[in-house]
Amino acid sequence: MRPDRFKNLKVFYVFFFLITIAVFCISCNKTNTKESPPQQSHVYTDTIVGEFYVRLHSPELGEHPGSWEGPVEIGRKKGEFTCRVDTSLIRGVRMGKKESTIIIDGFSGSELFEVELNVDSCSNAKEAHTKLIMQQYGQ
Repeated sequence: MRPDRFKNLKVFYVFFFLITIAVFCISCNKTNTKESPPQQSHVYTDTIVGEFYVRLHSPELGEHPGSWEGPVEIGRKKGEFTCRVDTSLIRGVRMGKKESTIIIDGFSGSELFEVELNVDSCSNAKEAHTKLIMQQYGQ
């Protein structure tokens, strides 16, 4: 009579084990049916350049981005931007040599460019393009 009891006990443990695995797998594969909130459409980096607050939109991925897709917004007060420049592929923003100007450094393909911007009038003071010289080794 004892061998039958062990056989029944083995069947019970195997059945229990299979049910436990099935429940675990079902709970792992369950998807969240709640709708997630909409993703933020514009990610940006805020910085201060001299006396200006600057917001660079759409940074490249990473903790310390090296370029932004643009646009650039500039203002004299935090969060209050009075000037917007729709330029793309920005490498950085720095103070200009003249008062109330900043320089936006950017690139496009094989060209580097800088835009000198008068923040007070939000106008292009000067735009300069410099072609990059591509060096080929072995020639």
